[in-house]
Amino acid sequence: IMEAFKADTYEAKFREVLVADFTMPDCMTGGTITGIDATVANLKQAFTMMPDMAGTGETVGSVGEWVISLGESKGTYKGGMPGVEAKDQKITMKSLDFSRIVDGKVKTYLSFANSITMLQQLGVMPAPGAEAHPEGEAKPPEGGEVKPPEGGEVKPPEGEKPADPTAAPVPAPEPG
Repeated sequence: IMEAFKADTYEAKFREVLVADFTMPDCMTGGTITGIDATVANLKQAFTMMPDMAGTGETVGSVGEWVISLGESKGTYKGGMPGVEAKDQKITMKSLDFSRIVDGKVKTYLSFANSITMLQQLGVMPAPGAEAHPEGEAKPPEGGEVKPPEGGEVKPPEGEKPADPTAAPVPAPEPG
């Protein structure tokens, strides 16, 4: 999907690679986008905000019907997000993408993008280490460390045991 994600060709490419009842989450509403026409309409909005946006993807593996890719999208922000001024900011966003392939076409697409990085590039959120709080408001301590309260220790919620830092990691569940 990331390879089809280019402003001048995405609609035709998506019609080639998606099944008619394709689904993907709508990150703006929390709902689900269903069908090629709805997907194309949703992406028109994205390409209005960043007309030169283009994506690339690198397949890192597959499990059954699922293909896993690392994606990267780049573009120039031209406006469209409420309260975010357009200053021709160059945006680069990374993602971890999952595409479910059925009969050679994409049936479902899930993308976990680093939206915080995009918001930092737009100036909406501060970059790590930057001043994030107006004068007079509480600030994290120097160096960003959160220390236990004076004279005490950080305890887990009541009824829970503290994490054992020497414990072996929990194995991933078996597929299927």
